[in-house]
Amino acid sequence: MSSTARILLAVTAMIILVMLVVGLSPRGFDGNNGVRWQADSAGIHFQRGIGYTKSLLRQRELADGGGHWTWQVTLEAQPRNEAGFGVAAVLYSGSDDAQIQLAQWRRTLVVMAGDDYPNLLRQPRLTYELADADDALQVTVTHGPDGAALYVNDAPVSRAPRPTWPVLAAPGRLRLVVGSTVSGQYPWQGTLYSMALYDQTLPPTAIHDRQPVFAYDFGAVRERRIASTGTVSGDLVFPDAYSAPELRPLAWPRHWRPLARGTVIDIVVNLVGFLPLGFCAAWLLYATGRALVVSMVLAAAIGAGLSLVIEIAQVWLPGRDSSLLDLVVNVVGAALGAVAFAFRPRSPRTYVADG
Repeated sequence: MSSTARILLAVTAMIILVMLVVGLSPRGFDGNNGVRWQADSAGIHFQRGIGYTKSLLRQRELADGGGHWTWQVTLEAQPRNEAGFGVAAVLYSGSDDAQIQLAQWRRTLVVMAGDDYPNLLRQPRLTYELADADDALQVTVTHGPDGAALYVNDAPVSRAPRPTWPVLAAPGRLRLVVGSTVSGQYPWQGTLYSMALYDQTLPPTAIHDRQPVFAYDFGAVRERRIASTGTVSGDLVFPDAYSAPELRPLAWPRHWRPLARGTVIDIVVNLVGFLPLGFCAAWLLYATGRALVVSMVLAAAIGAGLSLVIEIAQVWLPGRDSSLLDLVVNVVGAALGAVAFAFRPRSPRTYVADG
């Protein structure tokens, strides 16, 4: 191997190493499940943590088929100024379109139904503005023929009059996820004290003498498995590692907007990031005696292989998305880098040497 090829091999290997570090970095998170019980055993605190049940019940097991329900959560949220969603709890019924999320955006508690992202979160939502003086809040969400309503500490604060929210446990089985989404995205920072679901539309003042479908007291035990005290049995489990209940490898964005600012930035970063790899890999292969076209094809294949490894590994990394779009853009970036090598400026002596 010539000295030029050895230098190119070192440079290409360095580029691959850097891309692996960047692509596989969990962004400051060590992989442990960030949940801890409060010193007074009153509740459980989430710091990039997650807990979830297996499937709890089917639609037919609810009193009216899942159309009437009341969800009560006692929590303490931390008002913050930085952007970003954090999902405190999810009632998940088998698809993103069939879920109810209790989330936080900066200083606002948000309850939203289904998958509202295609509408840029413009559908009717229930909201409550957090105050610095707020301690533990009793949040109650009710749903019935007249729509959905939000109560905080027994006081009505928000209403969505149109009954367009999904029915619980349809089309699949209902499961509960706390601290994050079902795919492990948007972790929440705050404390949960208790949670219960009722299959009736009940004002907060009428809840106490009713039997819940499921109920969890996060201060009752200091264990990673909490049993339901409702009519439906099902343990809420907090795994040692931050692992999502639903893995989504190489998922294509469901609501892709090519001209959205975030999408454009993501595409440009991935495209530019793989250009040097394609250029250097094609140069290395060409320097070792391979034909130009073969070098270009192999360089694109190297980019595709590296990108595939990163995207598959990101399935198990917290805060990372395993995206088919990223894979496609990365391969295009590596291919463009290889094409750029073919059209590189060359000196007259190089042209003579190439014949």
